[in-house]
Amino acid sequence: MECPLRVLLIEDSEDDALLIIRELRRDYADLQWQQVQTAKTLCEALANHPWDVIISDYRLPGFNAPAALEILHESGLDIPFIVVSGTIGERSAVEMMKAGAHDYVMKDNLARLPEAIRREVRDAKTRAERRQSEIALIQSEAKSRAILAAIPDLMFRVGADGVYREVVTNNLELELFFKGRNPVGLAIAELVPEDVAARKYHYMQLALTTGKLQVYEQQLQVDGLIRDEEVRVVKSGPDEVLFMIRDISDRKRIERQLQHLNQELEAKVERRTAQLQQINEQLVKATRLKDEFLATMSHELRTPLNAIMGMAEGLQEGVFAELNPAQLRAVQTIDRSAAHLLELINDILDLAKVEAGQIELECIPTAIVPLCSASLAFVRHQVLKKQIQLDTKFPTTLPDVVIDERRIRQVLINLLSNAVKFTPEGGCITLEIEFQPSEQDCGWLHIAVRDTGIGIAPEHMDKLFQPFVQIDSALNRQYMGTGLGLVLVKRIVEMHGGYVTVTSEVGVGSCFTIVLPCNTWTACHPQPPVLSGSSTSNLPNQPVQETSPLVLLADDNDANISSISSYLKAKGYRLVLARNGQEVVQQAQVSKPDVIVMDVQMPVIDGLEAMRQIRHHPQLATVPIIALTALAMTGDRERCIAAGANDYLSKPVKLKHLTTMIQRYVNRHRCHP
Repeated sequence: MECPLRVLLIEDSEDDALLIIRELRRDYADLQWQQVQTAKTLCEALANHPWDVIISDYRLPGFNAPAALEILHESGLDIPFIVVSGTIGERSAVEMMKAGAHDYVMKDNLARLPEAIRREVRDAKTRAERRQSEIALIQSEAKSRAILAAIPDLMFRVGADGVYREVVTNNLELELFFKGRNPVGLAIAELVPEDVAARKYHYMQLALTTGKLQVYEQQLQVDGLIRDEEVRVVKSGPDEVLFMIRDISDRKRIERQLQHLNQELEAKVERRTAQLQQINEQLVKATRLKDEFLATMSHELRTPLNAIMGMAEGLQEGVFAELNPAQLRAVQTIDRSAAHLLELINDILDLAKVEAGQIELECIPTAIVPLCSASLAFVRHQVLKKQIQLDTKFPTTLPDVVIDERRIRQVLINLLSNAVKFTPEGGCITLEIEFQPSEQDCGWLHIAVRDTGIGIAPEHMDKLFQPFVQIDSALNRQYMGTGLGLVLVKRIVEMHGGYVTVTSEVGVGSCFTIVLPCNTWTACHPQPPVLSGSSTSNLPNQPVQETSPLVLLADDNDANISSISSYLKAKGYRLVLARNGQEVVQQAQVSKPDVIVMDVQMPVIDGLEAMRQIRHHPQLATVPIIALTALAMTGDRERCIAAGANDYLSKPVKLKHLTTMIQRYVNRHRCHP
């Protein structure tokens, strides 16, 4: 949810004030503002309320912007100060900027004001965070010194020349260690034996040159006793190190005792290796047999599936004969089903991957209703065959959820297939979606699959999510399966940060619910219409109509233009092209597109400058712009957003992802032009 914008407006003209507020409400739905006209009311407003930005006319009766800026400086508050005037000259504007104003906007170009406010509010936040960091650093340094002083180890600072600079700790052993001499101002070689000094110099130079902590052990003879020490050397300045010396004599004695005990234990373990080697050999053999079986099954399953997918592809491309629309849709269903079956085979046969939890997610913003509808298509034939009633309960508005679309589809098909499998003829299956908002986060999406099947006994609930386990042998004979389906469901959902719940009653039915978290930046919007049980991103090619969304594609690379434009046209979008930044600005004014896809690296003027110029035109101020760049360097996204982009993608771009983003912004733009 967008934070409210709190504006303090220094303006004597009610009409001008309303114009400014009206312009700001285009970008800020939650706008809080107060108008002041004198130095007194300004001081009161600054003292009584927190403000995000101050917008000031340059000249008021008895008051002006320089005086207001001086009051702000005296208050000690860091609030962005923007001058809005219709008469300010360049010299006055420069003087205001030198005096500390953050920006100025002419009243005949108020369209630039929201972006200026966003930039300055963001910069003010950054300054505040930097100040907090500096305070925290000072406090941390003080705390660190206090901690160091309390550590019982011997600690002292030594310069790069080997001269002691400071004793950090007041340890009782210090006098014994240096034999009553104050080490400050003396060299290492003057206080310790030659061999010990040589090691200290060596590790000190390593710490200074590498910047890494150096750790070594040494032995010293003190009053006839052998003392074991651990020495840590760390770079504490450009030309000094910190030595930390700890007495580890007791630890070394214990280590020697443990070493003796370990030797005895190793001797006992070696005597039993009766049996462990034989067991390991049997396990290795069993694993090898399992791998060989899985490899064989992989080949046997993939061979016929390859033929199915090859024939389906040939039929779709008209290799064998032209298909009518109904036949083409049937072949497409076969192709999708075969592709999904291949995905399932990959998961089932790759046991090491499943058991180790090494499935990698490829998450993108996904519309849930089309995904659920597409999943229903995979079980519709079995539903019709068993005369099962299939009901859906889908809300009219839902947030897009950032998920791995293929994996969640796999989850839904698993749950729906189980429901069909265990529901007798004439039964009922319901797929229900519910969004539950939350004050702590962005809410949770609940997707439930209910059936009127045989149900699950309470004593069998704990077996549901165990690999290769079905709830009893009788079911194994009647209902075939690997026993991996629900294991995959649980692991995939948990990888998304969600969880699975189950309720069931024998003879009544079961309900499996997956609960997925919604991301903070996704926004609720009406779901697009669903055609032929497919998701929006997988719709068959649509005819281009006059009412189809118009996309302005800005790119100077022929290969990029060809691939993106062909894909978008096939998805039903109208296109106009621009090959340099100047053409983009001109085409945007002429064609009034629903969305602009803007390459950042272009000739004449680059994409960033083109976006800035587009945003200067009031009629184009709200047109969505999606920026594309092949650089993908740190800060690129921020620069694109600051220049006027609504969103950002780095190349190479997945065209399905791009189409999903375009459609989302088209929907928003048409609902809120």
